[in-house]
Amino acid sequence: MNAMSGAMLEAVWSAREMVDRGLVLMSDRPASARDGLLELRNVYRFFESSVPALLESWETAQREGTA
Repeated sequence: MNAMSGAMLEAVWSAREMVDRGLVLMSDRPASARDGLLELRNVYRFFESSVPALLESWETAQREGTA
């Protein structure tokens, strides 16, 4: 993995961590007040699981000259 790929993964991880901290801070609020953050956390979790394969595919395409 190159530096750009590592930085992208770090950014996604950091964003999800911030959302998690926000959810902790809002733990005493009604569920309706947390719904947006919960959805955003789910988006970042999806990115965390999807981005590595996407980056690997990109790096392969670059090596093969098809990107």
